[in-house]
Order: sequence, then C-alpha cells, then structure tokens
Amino acid sequence: MKSYLISIIILASITFHVVIPKITITIPNENCNNYLNIQSTDKDINAEVPNPIIEYDGLEALSKSVGFDVLEPKALTAGGYDVRFSSISNETAQIDYIRETGDSTYRMKRSGSVIEDISGDYTNYPQIEEVTGKIPATLKGDNNLFKLATWTKDCFSHSIYLENGVSKEDFIILIESVY
Repeated sequence: MKSYLISIIILASITFHVVIPKITITIPNENCNNYLNIQSTDKDINAEVPNPIIEYDGLEALSKSVGFDVLEPKALTAGGYDVRFSSISNETAQIDYIRETGDSTYRMKRSGSVIEDISGDYTNYPQIEEVTGKIPATLKGDNNLFKLATWTKDCFSHSIYLENGVSKEDFIILIESVY
C-alpha cells in the first residue's frame, strides 16, 4: 500500500488559529479494486511560525551568524542612538539605529553577482536617481530628500533606509562611509 503525505504550508510570522473542516480524500492504491480513504475530523489547530529575525549583542556576533564580516556605515554611528543588531534568516545582516530624530536601517547580504534590493522598503517613491562615482547606487525619495539607497559591491547587496530623508550629496557620503 502506498503512503501519501498531505501537507498545508502557511507562511507568516504570527501566531494564528485555524479550524480545518472535515474532509475525505479517496486515493486508489496499487490494487484497483481497493481504495484508501483518508478522513479528518473537525479540529482546532494552533500553529506558530518561527520569527526569522534573530537579535545579537553586537557586530561580531552578527557577523558570525551570517558568515561574513558585516560592514557598518560610520556616518550613522555618530551621535546619541540605540543600536540593534539582527539577522534575517541568518542570511541578511541588519543594523537599526534608533534616534529621537529618526530611525535608520542598514542591511547587507551576500549576493554573488545578483543585483537585488534587500531593503524591505516597497514604497513607490516618486523620485529615483542612479548615482555614479566611487560606489554606484540607486537613491529613492521625494523632492530631493532621499530615504533609501541600494547598491551592490564586492558580491554583497546593501541598503540604507533613513526615516527622515537627506540630500543626494549627504547620502553619497553616508554610502561611502560603509567602506
């Protein structure tokens, strides 16, 4: 007799409650005269999907988790702020700078030759500019205040998100401060 695995995959990062109604599945087995009947009963299922974000005590622990030396935008480290180090699925390094004047997020991920936007910011910005120079990047914002920069360098994708936008010139300085 053949066995069948029936699974339901639900992706989320929250706890949820599911009621599965009673169902019957009839599957013919090797002997065409016999059928395998699978029945379920009405059951309540509580499921929790693990959170892919893991926090770390510092840059060294974060680097160890993701398997590469995580860089840090030196221009973001000046002034008073709280900093949080985390990884997303142990692939993407994330550093959050929390300030009263506005939060900032830096992300870095090994990407090979693939150019990808790892920012997690899906805002449809009205102004997009490609900058060239030491580090080519894409800046996104509105009215010459840019909130997002994405770029790829040395097989790594990077992004910086600024809650309060800055000028193109200031963003270029910020990007260059990573190196």
